[in-house]
Amino acid sequence: MKKKWLLLLMLVGAFGLFTACSDKQDSTEEGIKSYLENEFNGPDKDLQKILKDYGKTEESGNQMQSYYKDKFKPYLYGEKYQDLINTYDPLLWLQTAYAKGYKLKVKDIKVENTDSNDKTAYDFNVEVEYSKDGESAKTAKVQGLINVSDDGKIARIRNLDDGGLRDQMMSGQK
Repeated sequence: MKKKWLLLLMLVGAFGLFTACSDKQDSTEEGIKSYLENEFNGPDKDLQKILKDYGKTEESGNQMQSYYKDKFKPYLYGEKYQDLINTYDPLLWLQTAYAKGYKLKVKDIKVENTDSNDKTAYDFNVEVEYSKDGESAKTAKVQGLINVSDDGKIARIRNLDDGGLRDQMMSGQK
């Protein structure tokens, strides 16, 4: 009887551990998706105003920093936040879209752990629709790899291929 209880406790414990790991991975994947949605949707009215005024006043710089903190900091690993913002500007595509009169909209996001033994690396694929008033929408596929910290926050973004999105917006062609 004691062995049965011990076996039952071990099974319950293993199931709880599996569930906790699965929940953490789901949470990490959702955080990555939210980050990518912020990066490739817009620019919204708030960002348009910030970009229009940027550099004209000291306040516009503060507004830009607040925008970064609101939209991106919750998903980025604390001590890497400023490095990521400085070396990998998540507003690159939205700034280009604003400058060239485009709107970006995420159509689909896929995030997948690259290795079942290593829960810190995730491939992502984002289908981004971009359009200008009076023109038909076009799409680009953005893909890359995101590394996360032990707490599931984004620590590094690499191997990014934007499928020509930025170049296409700059030239106004597909």
